[in-house]
Amino acid sequence: METKEQKKIIEKEIYHIESDKQIYLTQDIINLLEPNDIINSGFEEPEYASDHGHDGYYYLSIYRNILETDEEFKNRLNEEKELKEDLKKRRYENYLKLKKEFEN
Repeated sequence: METKEQKKIIEKEIYHIESDKQIYLTQDIINLLEPNDIINSGFEEPEYASDHGHDGYYYLSIYRNILETDEEFKNRLNEEKELKEDLKKRRYENYLKLKKEFEN
C-alpha cells in the first residue's frame, strides 16, 4: 500500500540579527510579525575555552510555520529516498556479515 506524500508545515527563520549591543524591537521588526510567529532572543555568553572562541553577543530570531515550497518538498522526498536506499544497503551488508559468521 503506497501513500501519497504531502507537503509539510515547516518552521522557517524569517529574520535574524546579532549585535554586541542589546537589540530592541523596532517598528521594522514589528511590521514583519504575524500572530503565530515565534520570537527567540537572548545573549550568547563569550567563549574563552579555545583559541577560536567568540565574543558575547545578543541575538534575535523570528520563526514562522509555513507550508514547504515545491522545491523544498522535492528535496525532502529525494533525501528520504536516498536515506532509505542507504539504510537498505547497510542492512544487507550486515546481513551478509552475519550470514558469513553463522555459516562457519
